[in-house]
Formats: sequence, C-alpha cells, structure tokens
Amino acid sequence: RKESSAASDVYKRQEDVRLECTRHGHVDSVFVDKDSHDGEVYVCFHRPEEAQSACASLQGRFFGGKLVEARLISASLAQAKCAST
Repeated sequence: RKESSAASDVYKRQEDVRLECTRHGHVDSVFVDKDSHDGEVYVCFHRPEEAQSACASLQGRFFGGKLVEARLISASLAQAKCAST
C-alpha cells in the first residue's frame, strides 16, 4: 500500500507540474526524480523559448509547498532524464 501511495504522489506531482508548465508552451514530458532528496523535476519543452519562459516564471515561487529553483539544462541531459518516463 505504501508503494502505491508513493507512486500516486509522484504521478500527482508530475501532472501538477505538467499543468503549470503548459502555460508556457508545449510540454513533451515530465520526469519526477523520486530518488532525489530535493524533489527534482525535469520538464522537456518542445521549444527552447518555452523552457526559458517557464524557468523565468517558476524561479523563486513556491510549488507544492516547496521553493522552486528553476534552471535550464542542456537538451541532451533533459532528454536523458525525460526518456526515463
């Protein structure tokens, strides 16, 4: 039961982040790193300017009770992380 609850929490966070980020453009995928103690989430956008817009908008905001530290990463790293979904 605990595992299904954790999986449900990850899915909910993934969908919440996807919904918030679609305000900035087309989201290709979202990866929640469930092994990260910092709650890392990776979002792959269709176009770089969409990622830049989301990053600027989310930086320093609170989301799900946690302070967001948004940053852009290389496309190859983002694709590798998001391919895990």
